Amino acid sequence: MNETIVTCAGCGKRYKGLPSSKKMKCKSCSNLLTFPEVPRIPAPGKIWCSNCWTELNSAAGLCICPVCTQKVQFGGRAAMWAAGSSLTPSIAHSEQEIAIRLQHQHDSKLDELRNQLTREQAIRAEVTKQRDEADKLNERNLADLKRAQTELEQYRSMAVAALEPLGIDFTRRMREMMSDLDRMRAQTRQLRDETTQKFDQLDRGEAELRTRLSACCREISERLSEVLGTPVDAIEKELEQTPPPVNGAQKPMSHLANLLSQSNN
Repeated sequence: MNETIVTCAGCGKRYKGLPSSKKMKCKSCSNLLTFPEVPRIPAPGKIWCSNCWTELNSAAGLCICPVCTQKVQFGGRAAMWAAGSSLTPSIAHSEQEIAIRLQHQHDSKLDELRNQLTREQAIRAEVTKQRDEADKLNERNLADLKRAQTELEQYRSMAVAALEPLGIDFTRRMREMMSDLDRMRAQTRQLRDETTQKFDQLDRGEAELRTRLSACCREISERLSEVLGTPVDAIEKELEQTPPPVNGAQKPMSHLANLLSQSNN
């Protein structure tokens, strides 16, 4: 009896064995799998469960077999093993499998970038809150400053009309108020500088993340186009397989093909 090479649908690890309904566990992802008697090569747009060998429609986000609940995100396959060959990847994956794997990889990368952007936005909101609090503190300091200036003017007027002994006390309180005024001004300038620096850092971080996100999106589009082709190519191929029109009628889907061609241009 010929041996069979089975690819785990959960992680892509390959195993060799005789056809049997006995289940074995994948050493890499703990997925259950069996060795069928006949080869199982997925058709375009389809994937196989490597345990119950149910053929499923390939779709983004499909991770679990609805029949036996085993992992199927990689897609299983079974092929006859030729004597003298090894378990190195000698069976090329279909274009659909490569596209799905690339899609999963880039989806993970995009999720990571989106999470980073969310964290940066949360930090920006926190800095905005701190800026608002600093503005309120600044307003209170300005109000205190105006009140101190008013008191200073009032006291100065009283001091001018007061006796000479009061001049010493006037000088002392004036120095204290000027010291407090200088301290409040220094605090205000420091808060303003710190807030400006944080906003500059956030702007640079946001611009960098947007650049990386745009580059990642372009890379996904280019990679998927290399593997699957463009929608216009697929429609043109469908039109080539469509029978000739009757009595000069327009070919089916020709209007949709023209619209897609215009949108790509």
